[in-house]
Amino acid sequence: MAIAIIVFFAPTLWADAFTMSFVAVTMLLSIVVVTGYAGQLSLAQYALAGLGSLIAGRLVAGLNLPFEIALVGGVLGATVVGLIFGMPALRARGINLAIVTLGLGYAIEEVVLKNVDFSGGVTGTTVGPQTFLGFSIDALAEPGSYALFCLGLCLLSVIAVTNVRRGRAGRRMIAVRTNERAAASLGISVFGAKLYAFALSAALAGLAGILFSFRNQFIVFTDFTPLDSINAVTLAVVGGVGYVLGPVAASALSPGAFPGGLIAHTWQNFDHWLTLIGGLTVILVLMLDPNGLASSNIHAAKKVWTRLRPTSSPTRRLDPSTYMESPQNITPVAAKTLEVSDVTVKFGGVTAVSGVSLNVAPGEIVGLIGPNGAGKTTLIDAITGFVRPAGGSISLGGEQIDGLPPHLRARRGLSRSFQSLELFDDVTVLDNIRAAADKRDGMAYLGDLVWPRQEKLSSTAAAAIEEFELEPWLDRPAEELPYAQRRLVAIARAAAMGPSVLLLDEPAAGLGEAATAELAILIRRLATKWGLGVLLVEHDMSFVMGVCDRVVVLEFGKKLAEGTPDEVIENPAVISAYLGDELHHNEIRTGVEASVEG
Repeated sequence: MAIAIIVFFAPTLWADAFTMSFVAVTMLLSIVVVTGYAGQLSLAQYALAGLGSLIAGRLVAGLNLPFEIALVGGVLGATVVGLIFGMPALRARGINLAIVTLGLGYAIEEVVLKNVDFSGGVTGTTVGPQTFLGFSIDALAEPGSYALFCLGLCLLSVIAVTNVRRGRAGRRMIAVRTNERAAASLGISVFGAKLYAFALSAALAGLAGILFSFRNQFIVFTDFTPLDSINAVTLAVVGGVGYVLGPVAASALSPGAFPGGLIAHTWQNFDHWLTLIGGLTVILVLMLDPNGLASSNIHAAKKVWTRLRPTSSPTRRLDPSTYMESPQNITPVAAKTLEVSDVTVKFGGVTAVSGVSLNVAPGEIVGLIGPNGAGKTTLIDAITGFVRPAGGSISLGGEQIDGLPPHLRARRGLSRSFQSLELFDDVTVLDNIRAAADKRDGMAYLGDLVWPRQEKLSSTAAAAIEEFELEPWLDRPAEELPYAQRRLVAIARAAAMGPSVLLLDEPAAGLGEAATAELAILIRRLATKWGLGVLLVEHDMSFVMGVCDRVVVLEFGKKLAEGTPDEVIENPAVISAYLGDELHHNEIRTGVEASVEG
């Protein structure tokens, strides 16, 4: 309210500076969405802003439509083009994607924005004074009214982006930003999340372009250059590209904004100095805190709050009833058998897996063992869709899933963990579990803009938290957990989906003897209590032989043997190829017997 009063009654110069600040915040929010949330680097934001401005301007000047309709039309037009810009994100990443979007931005500038037939040439597009819902917002006659109008749309943009981050759509984008493979393994459409980020980002950029252009009664499109897009990314990094507060902090460095716009009025060369100041600020900020000004301010505020809080105040703990259903009445998972038939995987001229067949029935634990390079992880990648087999078939519950991408296989009931964990380290354990347990409905992409519903975790996800004793860690970022707990979170996250078959890639790697024994009990409970089928890859033979119902042995990509643990451990070919000499064989036998007795 205070800002609105200041803006409305401020002198013209102040109103103009505040207007540019609100425009800058809206533009930088578009970068927060596409880069900060989804991890995609786009250098075409000002091209999209120019398109939004062009569409709105032509709707007003050419068709005499009301500004309200032109505003919506410009935003929607930019959104559609943003979807097209997002298409390369399926294949390109990082610097390659940045170059592609930069090229597309240049193409729009040269072909559209500089086209006299579209833009009106040197004189631009004349739009005249505007009204919104019957109120005059002429920026020349009533700069305070226009600044207040821009403030309102800027606040709506901030609220929408904040809502998205708190909802299912935000968790999907954060998952994709952090680890695309892990996101896909949880049933998240990586391409869908990226397209949504590009679309929402383009809508915000288009809105910023319209607000910027309609400050005048005629629009000239020479202000929307690719260099401006690069500068905008720089400012977003300075402010904190992963934070909604980042654009607010960085807008002060935007040309014409408050307070630089006021200084430039008395010091005409200040805009040139502002560029230098911005560059030096980037270096300084990245040295002090790579996450930007917003991160620094948040950490400083937390320190102040910690000092001010009474020492007797109890530490806040999450109340389980507020975020999850009771885990007591868990429904057994859908009973589906995984059938792998004659699967072959080739990388160029190298055959990594050759004609391997195996089945995993509901409630059964099947071990997959073999020396390094035998093709175990490659087979799991082929089953879950991360590697395309050269031959064979894969079915789950009688349904062929060979042609499905990883996220659709996960939604059918196939979940996995990774040898390297691949957690979403910069979010809490609870958000890791939520990312797995969330509904995969498309309505979240629209509904979260207005009302991000925080539904309770399913009983399956709650049971996973209970089984793996994760409740004390839920409000901690995953990266802060001890290694053994991180291992458990990775498995719990995969189980929280309620899959029919769970594929575990070396879940006991790096664990001590006691932790490994506890893990064996947990995995056995998942099979017997939940009805999960488990395919287990592990090098700890005592662990494998003690927990598995059947064991499949691979050597050089081919199946060497299959049978019960007792049959496999006595198989001469397995002993020769993998289990080693008689002494090592006897140690494994002793370990298995001790595990069974335990």
